[in-house]
Amino acid sequence: MPMVQEYIDAPVTLRERLEHIDILRGIALLGVLVMNLHFFFRDSIGRYRLESHPWGGWWNIGTDWALLTLVEGKAMTIFAMLFAVGLAIQVERATERGSGFWGFGFRRLGALFLFGLLHFLLIWNGDILHNYALVGMLALGFLKRNLKTILIWLGSLYGLVIVGVLIVCIRQAMGAAPSPRSAADIAQTQAWLQETLQVRGSGTWVAEFWFRLREFARVQGLGGELTSMVDIFLKFMLGLAIWKSGILRNPSAHLPKIRKFFIASVSAGLACAIIVTLWGETREWTLVHWRHVRYLLPIIGLSQSFRMTLLGMGWAAGVILLLQRATWKKLLEPFKAVGRMAFTNYLAQSLVMTFLFNGWGLGLYHKLSPLEGVGVSVVFFTLQALFSRWWLTRYQFGPAEWAWRSLTYWKRQPFKMALPLAATPANSGGMSDTVAPRNQ
Repeated sequence: MPMVQEYIDAPVTLRERLEHIDILRGIALLGVLVMNLHFFFRDSIGRYRLESHPWGGWWNIGTDWALLTLVEGKAMTIFAMLFAVGLAIQVERATERGSGFWGFGFRRLGALFLFGLLHFLLIWNGDILHNYALVGMLALGFLKRNLKTILIWLGSLYGLVIVGVLIVCIRQAMGAAPSPRSAADIAQTQAWLQETLQVRGSGTWVAEFWFRLREFARVQGLGGELTSMVDIFLKFMLGLAIWKSGILRNPSAHLPKIRKFFIASVSAGLACAIIVTLWGETREWTLVHWRHVRYLLPIIGLSQSFRMTLLGMGWAAGVILLLQRATWKKLLEPFKAVGRMAFTNYLAQSLVMTFLFNGWGLGLYHKLSPLEGVGVSVVFFTLQALFSRWWLTRYQFGPAEWAWRSLTYWKRQPFKMALPLAATPANSGGMSDTVAPRNQ
């Protein structure tokens, strides 16, 4: 494999990083952990498809409501957008130095796909890395496009989404009321849940491996993979548009726009999220009153399609506004180290959580309530923040980031810090720093 130019191999300095991006990525990683533990590591999402709140107690029901309304999908929205921002940053740096990017881009994404495949096979079938790698390859062609072109594509794609959702909803509204779940369907789901509990709760790693493959085929399948990739592509394009608008380069220069967007996006996103949550809670009432409720289907369908994106972008805008204040910037500082090591921390979350909950580990599957699951997430994330901060005082990258870079360049990368952290400028990576990092 041909050698890349030396300037690309050189590690990014702290001064070159945009720390608000690292903080956003760290916060998103906490949301990803909370939701993955809630619906996958701790218990089966299928249990929530049988009943809205399988765990009793107002504290658990409140936790379900809060997570579904405020967190579900929002963290992944931020994560996907920032991944696209990272690709755009790398293209700009390569272009400025007169170097080609296509070979570098495909090597980087190919290495990520390899990591994702191993993550899927060895640890957990909820891997998102392979999707990011595949969609990233499609997005490479847009990275050098200007903002106007990307906005045209975004408008066209979201226009198709809106038309498609409206067509489906109108057809459903014109038809008969949905039938209640049949006894056979419920029995089949219950049998699958029982097998899940047995394998995940007390099975060996080999048994869980084969079950993981079957579960992926049954729940996700090719259709689910394609749907997920379309959704990720749209979020990638949103991330590219935001980056090319200049807002993330220097947020302090765009505060009025960010404030207006925060108010509009959070308001619309919360409205959509509440509508969807209420709709899921009132299925039996809906069937009885279908004659009148069916006219609400277009609103419900659009709310379902846009709630995660709107609220996720709103939360991101809110964090950027908070970071303009010294007190909040200090409080959110611990997320920065986690965000710099997001790849390592994401994989560590999967490894540790599967060990905690699966039978080949501590076997806590289906033994912790939703509120207890949130507690475990917060405690473990705190440990990750402390470890990340300690690690980055000694090494330039997280272990997974270092391996990813070495595979990308087909050359062993420098690992240890060249200078003590204290020797770097005190204002490195400030909010007003507009220099793009190499490895965001």
